[in-house]
Amino acid sequence: MALNQENITNHDCYVLEVDGVIQVITDLPFVMWFAVDPATHGKGYGRKLLNWVEQTIIRDQAGAPAVTLATAEKYPYLLSMYERWGYERIHAFDHGTGDGTMHLLRKVVNPEPGRFDGYTGRSLHSEW
Repeated sequence: MALNQENITNHDCYVLEVDGVIQVITDLPFVMWFAVDPATHGKGYGRKLLNWVEQTIIRDQAGAPAVTLATAEKYPYLLSMYERWGYERIHAFDHGTGDGTMHLLRKVVNPEPGRFDGYTGRSLHSEW
């Protein structure tokens, strides 16, 4: 939790607020803008980097039981790739920005019993 607070304090963070309430999809860490050089596709660099982030940063340093990321349905190869890498779809939404349906995915990185205590891993918005 201290790392989350530090990140919020030291970086730009954006939230959706409706009627004075911040709308949160999940309280798990979120990986944003994950990419590799297209010239290196298929060499396993992306998987190696994401595995390191999941284990070293998310599990070991942050102590989180799982990690989330999102991708657009218009990139079906990314959805299937993340699912092969152990992610599961937990929420779909369309912001109306022209990107179409976005999918929030989650991967458990620490399956020990009790690791989800303090992490709901669920939508905190009553309509989701």
